[in-house]
Amino acid sequence: MYKFFAFLVLCTCLLFSTRNFANTKNRLTELQYGFSPALVKPIPFQEATGYYLKPSAAIVDPKITSLAAFNKLFGAKEGATPVDFSKQYIIAVKVTEPYNEVQFSGKKLLLDQQILTVSFQVKPKGKILELENNFFFLLVVDNQYQGKIQFKVK
Repeated sequence: MYKFFAFLVLCTCLLFSTRNFANTKNRLTELQYGFSPALVKPIPFQEATGYYLKPSAAIVDPKITSLAAFNKLFGAKEGATPVDFSKQYIIAVKVTEPYNEVQFSGKKLLLDQQILTVSFQVKPKGKILELENNFFFLLVVDNQYQGKIQFKVK
């Protein structure tokens, strides 16, 4: 009887210790990324290429839902990624850096309770300049994924 009771206590301890580990891992993820992993849904996107930011353009709202609004901010080069604004919208991410070149990596788009989080890394390359340069990337997202947009730079 004593062995059975000791076995039962041991199993209970193991059950709670693994549950606490999972909760700790989720809590660490929540603190690190700003969202709860249990509620987060990765959102598919396509990166649009072949566009340039017009010199006088100021991106006030990162969510661009019409061709007219897009054309005020961006120009297209030959072979630019096509966007169907009746089915898709664009999230424009602009970063100002004092370098002559940067590299974006680790791009992710996550939906957590009506908040779309664009997370990415910026790696400066090249020389530091006196003037700051504007660097950007464009994400093409299906209209079914809606929410307030926030950015998370890693």
